[in-house]
Amino acid sequence: MKVALKIFHEVAAATALANAVFLLFFNKSDLFRELIPQVRLQPCFSKFEEENDFDHASKFICEKFIRAARPKKSVFPHFTTATSTENIKLVFRACMESVFKANSKATGLS
Repeated sequence: MKVALKIFHEVAAATALANAVFLLFFNKSDLFRELIPQVRLQPCFSKFEEENDFDHASKFICEKFIRAARPKKSVFPHFTTATSTENIKLVFRACMESVFKANSKATGLS
C-alpha cells in the first residue's frame, strides 16, 4: 500500500498531468471488506487509530491517497468489485458525473 501511495504521488505530481482529474479505483472491495476485520491496518499505518472495519479503513485509505495528490488535484476514489455488474454500473455513473463536474468547473460552466 505504501508503494502504491508513493507511485500515485509521483504520477499526480507529473507536470504533464497538472490539470488532470484522477479517478482512483480500489478494486476487490469485497475481499477487503472480508479481510479487514482479521488484518490490522495499524502496522502499515501507525496513525490509523480508528476501528479496524471496512468503513473506517476505506475512509482512511482514501484520505491518504487524496492527500498524496494534493494540492488542488481532483481525485475521485471508488471502491469496486469488478465481478459485480451492478457495482460497476454504479461506479461508472459516479465516474461520469465526477468527470462532468470537473469539466464544467474547468470551463466555467458550474
